[in-house]
Amino acid sequence: MKSLAARILLAAILPALAPAQVSFDRIVHAGSEPRNWLTYSGNLQGTRFSSLDQIKAGHAANLDLKGGALAQSPANVGGIPEIFDTHTDALFAPGIVGAMADAIEAALDDPATAAARAKSLRERIFLHFSQKAMVEGVMAGYRETFAKR
Repeated sequence: MKSLAARILLAAILPALAPAQVSFDRIVHAGSEPRNWLTYSGNLQGTRFSSLDQIKAGHAANLDLKGGALAQSPANVGGIPEIFDTHTDALFAPGIVGAMADAIEAALDDPATAAARAKSLRERIFLHFSQKAMVEGVMAGYRETFAKR
């Protein structure tokens, strides 16, 4: 019994003696060093945005991947090949800058093909990857599972 009490006491005291990787004071004042993201949400208020002046709402206008609305040249990683389906020839190998440049050049050289691919992708994303499609897929899975009971 003494051994158990000693272990509990030791477990309670040791964390207080161990040096923290990030001090409590730094976490409390995490907003004063936004570049370091000391907390998951960026600060204790959980505002989940950065006060860095390089990040501005106006920059969002420069983003071009909008659910397949514009011509894209993405890397062949993760679930992207599933989304691209019959258009996987447009994907480039990840980590190879030359492959990315070639994919972008191909899209620029043939804008009609790139636009047709973007239209096809937009339709595919709406049919298979929209929030509505995802919810319907999950609900169908539940219905099928319950029907087997």
